Amino acid sequence: MAVAIVAVLVVCVWFYSANYGVFGQSTVDSYSLKTLNDALELYKMYGGMQVADTLGGPNGSSKMTNVINALKSGITIQGKNVPFINPGATLNLSGISGSGLGANFIFSGYTSKVSH
Repeated sequence: MAVAIVAVLVVCVWFYSANYGVFGQSTVDSYSLKTLNDALELYKMYGGMQVADTLGGPNGSSKMTNVINALKSGITIQGKNVPFINPGATLNLSGISGSGLGANFIFSGYTSKVSH
């Protein structure tokens, strides 16, 4: 009987822990997406991503790389370089999706899981 109770407790703890990890990762990815869009909006307000600026063509890995590099390199304001995201930040570029072109471009999804 004691073994059955312990087994049930172990299974319950395992399911709770697994669900907690998925929920936590989902929360982090959602926050990362919001942070990327906030940085992109600031970049646009300071003159980046003009209407004709496609930063590398259709939405795809090359465009995401170009947009992220533009946010990392930033712009120069009053002689100082101002990046919009940490230049040392490591992002899963294959997990980023976007929509729109130029000034209407936004990040529409982000997952930190690396697909193989």
